[in-house]
Amino acid sequence: MQSILITGAANGLGRAFLEHYAQEEKERKNRIFAVDVSWPGTTATAAAAVADTTTTTDNEKNNQISYHQTDITSSADLDTLVKTLKSAGVSKLDLVIHSAGIRGLVVDDSAPTRITQSSDVAKAETLAVMTPATLLRTFEVNTAALNAIVKSLAIDMPDVCFLVVHPGRVATALCQGVREDNAMEPAEVLPGLVGLVEERCSLADSGRFVDRFGEDIGW
Repeated sequence: MQSILITGAANGLGRAFLEHYAQEEKERKNRIFAVDVSWPGTTATAAAAVADTTTTTDNEKNNQISYHQTDITSSADLDTLVKTLKSAGVSKLDLVIHSAGIRGLVVDDSAPTRITQSSDVAKAETLAVMTPATLLRTFEVNTAALNAIVKSLAIDMPDVCFLVVHPGRVATALCQGVREDNAMEPAEVLPGLVGLVEERCSLADSGRFVDRFGEDIGW
């Protein structure tokens, strides 16, 4: 069974990834840990909402999903999450998708470092970070800092593929009030992102900053 951790899973790209892996039909089933700082209603409500958007009911019974209200900027919350993973018998995570970016500098910059400080998460095979497109200058600075951190992690942890992905202009809560022209819905960009993370991320690619087509972006 493949173990997957998704941050920012309540909305936007994180939610799109969650729905994708929840209904994915493969011989190797998915065990998904969906993480967000807050969920609409309760985690049970979130589970029902995700079930409503997926289509393969038989597969939903086989793909296991658990929902966790976790502030990934909080060491205490991350410690609790790590304990939860250990108690669930998770020895390593096969894929970590970090898509939490609402609070900008704090969440984006520190989260990859905090996540990989866990002995369990450090054994992940792939950590993919989705960095948002926005008109705000602040996030241009944020992206540079994030790239530097991920590049450093790629050097320090050569057995893990770290990939920073610019998904393009995506209509998410991050862009409320500053919606960009031609912004796409998360579901529109998701297939390309999934293919990029699963098929084109190797250890040789670790530390790269790429667009949704897998092309390098200078920073």
